[in-house]
Amino acid sequence: MKHREQSSAISGFSEARLDANTRQHVLKNLKVFTVYEVKVAAVNDKGPGPYTPLYRATTGEKRKLKVESRIRL
Repeated sequence: MKHREQSSAISGFSEARLDANTRQHVLKNLKVFTVYEVKVAAVNDKGPGPYTPLYRATTGEKRKLKVESRIRL
């Protein structure tokens, strides 16, 4: 899973490698009232598969953004 601030599209994505059984992941240390872009790809011994379309979410007053995995492989 990768994520970035929408306004910093040039700087690239931060990456989190998740266990295959992961159903949700909480992103931490996010800025309040900020739009983030998230994309997910399955990875195996041959490398990453195609990424999902970008999902955009805006943080509120709390600094955590929960993205539930709804990707079926």
